[in-house]
Amino acid sequence: MKNTRSLLSALTLLTAVLISTQSIANGASASLPPNTNPALLYWREFAVMPETDSATMSKLLANPSVTNEHVDFSQRYDELFRRLSKVQRFTADCNWGDDLDEGPFLLLPYLAQAKNVATIARIRARVHRTQDKEEQIVKDLRSLYTLSGHVASSPILINVLVHFAMEKIGAASIAENLAYFSKEALGKIKTGIAQAPQGKKIADTVETEKHFMAGWLREQLRAIEAEGPDGPAKAYEQAEHLVRNMFDTNESDAVWESFQKAGGNSVAALIGLLDRAASDYEALEALCRQSSSDYLKQIEQFDLESKESANPVRRWISPTMTRSKTREIGTDIVNAMLEAAIVAQLNGTTPLSLTKSLNGGQTFRRSAFEREGKTIGFLLESQPTSPSAQRHLFLLTPINGLIMSGPQAGEAMK
Repeated sequence: MKNTRSLLSALTLLTAVLISTQSIANGASASLPPNTNPALLYWREFAVMPETDSATMSKLLANPSVTNEHVDFSQRYDELFRRLSKVQRFTADCNWGDDLDEGPFLLLPYLAQAKNVATIARIRARVHRTQDKEEQIVKDLRSLYTLSGHVASSPILINVLVHFAMEKIGAASIAENLAYFSKEALGKIKTGIAQAPQGKKIADTVETEKHFMAGWLREQLRAIEAEGPDGPAKAYEQAEHLVRNMFDTNESDAVWESFQKAGGNSVAALIGLLDRAASDYEALEALCRQSSSDYLKQIEQFDLESKESANPVRRWISPTMTRSKTREIGTDIVNAMLEAAIVAQLNGTTPLSLTKSLNGGQTFRRSAFEREGKTIGFLLESQPTSPSAQRHLFLLTPINGLIMSGPQAGEAMK
């Protein structure tokens, strides 16, 4: 009987293999259809991708020379990037399955992995440049920008911020290899960036953040108030525990104290503070939808009013959102500089006149970059129109390119 079962199992397995082989030969299920949700492929790849850590990647990035360690690291991810490239032919929207009802406790494990992919792509680009594998660099970069856009398909603030970080990594990788790319490769990179999914903007996340934080907390407090079988004192104790758990230990005391000072001495009073914050969210969204010039003109006054607001909810939500919007403007500037530099390389000349207006405000200009009296490249420099705006630089020489932002760029201009 045992041998019979073994024989039947072997025959079943052989039949399954033959059917599978025949199906693939006939084109059935040989590839994922274009309407596949990209997140399905990403989740699978993130589950099996070789592990790495930020210390290792930082060490590899800090070493400008390509060593055997760089090569070994790059090869570990060959299969990952081969499969990630399939996403570029997908036509469906990316749906990560984020459960927004979890509020501030929503888990987003894919964000760290997505950002790691961007850094890995940058390291691989350095390796492939030494191996004359230009086409592989192009494929990896296009996968990076596609994934970055898909990360920001969810209207969640942290998703959009990770998207900005990934685009900055991609821009840095292109910049440091820009002088080595052929015109054909640059054309493909430019097209790939343009065709990548357009992620959400900061203004698109305001309503989600309202649901995430104030909205979620209000519903939890209402549930506590409705149940409250042990009386208002016990309900208030539960409310304090809930609020404190939403923040880091070093923030929770200050946040809870601010609620108490604002008159939140009962569950009903806490709910009232959250209800009154609805207009603050509306004002934030309207501000974030302004052109960059109008936004930068208003942001300092808005932040000052938020800091002095009697409602702690506004003091709590405003700085994070406005800093994020300022970062969005900076990302737009860097991306525009990158596009200008790519066009300059494609045309074979440096851009002679660049006063490009970005979203109605921020501009950047071009100047020659000289060493020992010789022009060896060009410099693109942003023109901040407000103390809230960072300075950004894009330097390109025949050897490499470099992007600097914030204080680093300011020091470089001294």
